[in-house]
Amino acid sequence: MKNSLKISITFVIAFWVITIFAQTGEKFENPVLFTDRDYCISGDTLWFKVWLPKTGVNLGNVVRVQLDNKRSNLISEVAVKSLNGWAEGFIHIPDSLSTGQYFVTAYLNALRKSTDLQLESKSLLVYNRFSENISEIEIHESDEIQQNSRIEMVLSTDKEHYSPREEVIVKIDWDKNTVFKKAVIKATLVDPLASEISGNRKFKMESCNPSIPGFSENNGLVLSGKVADISGIPVSNVLVTLSAGNNQAWFDYYFVGESDDFHFFLKDAYGNTDVVFQVISNSKTEYSIQLENNHLRRKDLITGRKFLKPEQVEFINTAVNASYAHRLFNSPGSVQNQFFEIPARFSMPFYGNPTLRIVPDEFIDLPDFREIARELLPGFQYRIKNGEIIFRMINHQQKVMFEEEPMRLINGIPVFKNELFAGLKSTDISYIDLVQNERIFGDLILKGVLEVSLKDKSNFWIAKQPNIFQLNVNFLQPGKKACHFVQQNTNKNHPDMRQVYFWELLDTESVKDFSFILSDRKGTVEISIEGFTEENEFFKVSKTIGVK
Repeated sequence: MKNSLKISITFVIAFWVITIFAQTGEKFENPVLFTDRDYCISGDTLWFKVWLPKTGVNLGNVVRVQLDNKRSNLISEVAVKSLNGWAEGFIHIPDSLSTGQYFVTAYLNALRKSTDLQLESKSLLVYNRFSENISEIEIHESDEIQQNSRIEMVLSTDKEHYSPREEVIVKIDWDKNTVFKKAVIKATLVDPLASEISGNRKFKMESCNPSIPGFSENNGLVLSGKVADISGIPVSNVLVTLSAGNNQAWFDYYFVGESDDFHFFLKDAYGNTDVVFQVISNSKTEYSIQLENNHLRRKDLITGRKFLKPEQVEFINTAVNASYAHRLFNSPGSVQNQFFEIPARFSMPFYGNPTLRIVPDEFIDLPDFREIARELLPGFQYRIKNGEIIFRMINHQQKVMFEEEPMRLINGIPVFKNELFAGLKSTDISYIDLVQNERIFGDLILKGVLEVSLKDKSNFWIAKQPNIFQLNVNFLQPGKKACHFVQQNTNKNHPDMRQVYFWELLDTESVKDFSFILSDRKGTVEISIEGFTEENEFFKVSKTIGVK
């Protein structure tokens, strides 16, 4: 390891010993996916709900939902934490996504190790909002569409035809002896093309990266990657550190062995942030880091070119224009502001409680770190020998100086070049922590710690350093309640272009009638209840009304 960081690695602990359902032989039920629509315009937002059936094996409570194309190329993926067996979230459809058929699939990370994994995917038609006169589309040809089971339930409305913006009252009549587990109520405008190819499709899936462990993700997710040299050849026997969170309060490390992979598990991390990775080795080799996708793939699908009927072309053109009007008069409710939250792993910094914390703003301004060390840091030495800056710290317990340099941190990120501290002025620094004792973190022995927390958290200094990488990472999706189907604008002079009018869980203990307000769009509206019976049989009950 570099001589500027004297950290002794006493031993290396293997990543995880994993025992999951594939080894126990116990049966499991796949996650059940519900989506609010089966077509959308590029730039729209797809909302989903996922039900996790109870199993005898702990498969985790974090659901991954992916959007991919017919060739299993990943478009987008989100991870959502479930609560009481339900997970709810959204996937933003990229503006640039081309017109075509795509698939939405929900799965658990622990399922990836199954040798015979079959999952159901929902078809999603996407129409690019910049396309004109779409007349044909490639459609998956399948006879694997799941059939509905029969259930004694009838949906009724007070009439069959409505005008735009009218209220629709729906009554539910059902056999009280019929028991069903979970169900979702939906009312949405019907796409003539999507209705022809609707239904769940069952595919045999496999992991795109078998080297990523099938870890049961509970309250967090696995972050995996590879280390390579500058020629792209994977390397081993290096140490990878991770720093994340406010003031980089989350610190962890992983020793990359012969598998060439590193894996971190971040618990209760929500949102999106820049994560700092660093590769440490005994050599002066320059490395690169590549985060690995964790999605599932299927074999290439057989597709056929479908020429659209005039009414289908007309509907698509109207939908594209409606999407433009909706964007113009409504705020994008699903767009997330920059947000990241992760709880501290411990009640103190990972390096322990500081012996001293110095706040430079409480003293006179000092021009550089050498002056700061001299005036403000007792028991700390800043020396220049043969043109090299050397730090030494007192061992507070033994009343002697450590023979080795302390662990040095800037914003919680390990630093190996003392020159990076030299130009820091006291006005740049929020606080300085000195840990003047020997500390143990995992199997790392720290001969004292110097932590400098800057007021500027952008970590601009990273750009000039080799083997340190700042990568943007999506963690668990923050909870957000779907309200896109609620009438947002009651002003009659403003267009209401919603395509989804109702989308809620059905209270199976107390089934009640419901109502919703139509938008300005005309066509056929489908009102449906879909879910699973006690025998785990899928059912769907629906009724259509006309809007003229």
